[in-house]
Amino acid sequence: MMNEDIMNQEMNDSIFNSIEMLIGRENALKLISQAPNSSKRSWRRWVYIPKKIKESHWIATALGYDVAQQLADNMGGTSLQPMNGNNLSRKLRNNTIKRLAMRGCSVQELAVSMNLSQRTIQYVVYGDYDG
Repeated sequence: MMNEDIMNQEMNDSIFNSIEMLIGRENALKLISQAPNSSKRSWRRWVYIPKKIKESHWIATALGYDVAQQLADNMGGTSLQPMNGNNLSRKLRNNTIKRLAMRGCSVQELAVSMNLSQRTIQYVVYGDYDG
């Protein structure tokens, strides 16, 4: 139950939503996952979006120059502290695992392809496990 509360909090995180609306969920998660932690808030990341972005900037390297430029055009000069996205990423991962298992993928195949232990896959597929 607590994991659902955290996930709902992340999904309702206005910073994440703003980034997601601008560059899409996959790119937003990629950006947040590669951003450094906010100093005293481990559940938050810290992202500064420069007004002018260079191709060598870490955001451009992570997302591609065009997506990074889109961020700079719309949010340049902004310092953001979105939630880290761990619970949302895990929920999306678990939904993918369940969908593939329903299509006939074995626990072993899923463990190898998702780089997880077979035990974790079993929990996700057969148990009441959110991560």
